[in-house]
Amino acid sequence: MRRYLRFGAFAELARDRAGLVRIAIAHARREGWIDRTSTVVLIGDHPNDIRAARANRVRSIAVATGVVGAEELAMHAPDVLVPDLRALSIEMLLGKIPGQGANK
Repeated sequence: MRRYLRFGAFAELARDRAGLVRIAIAHARREGWIDRTSTVVLIGDHPNDIRAARANRVRSIAVATGVVGAEELAMHAPDVLVPDLRALSIEMLLGKIPGQGANK
C-alpha cells in the first residue's frame, strides 16, 4: 500500500480508526496539503468510518459497497450516503448540497 499512496495511516499506528484519521489529518497539515480551513472528508463503507469521521469533526461519506448495507449505514447518520462511488459528486464531497444527508 505504501508504494501506491503518498501518505497514509496504517492499522499498527493507532488504536482505532479515529486515531488513524487524526494521524492522516496531522500529516496532511504538516505537508501543507491542507490547513485548518480545508474541507476534510472521510469516505468509508462501515459504521466505524462514520464514527471516526464524527470523532474528528470531519464530513463522513458512506458508500454502500462493502459488507454493510445502505440501511445500516443510514442508521449511523453519515453526512452523505451513496450506493457506490460513481454516485458521488464534488458538491457532495464539499457539502454544497443543502439538506444532503443519509436520508435524502
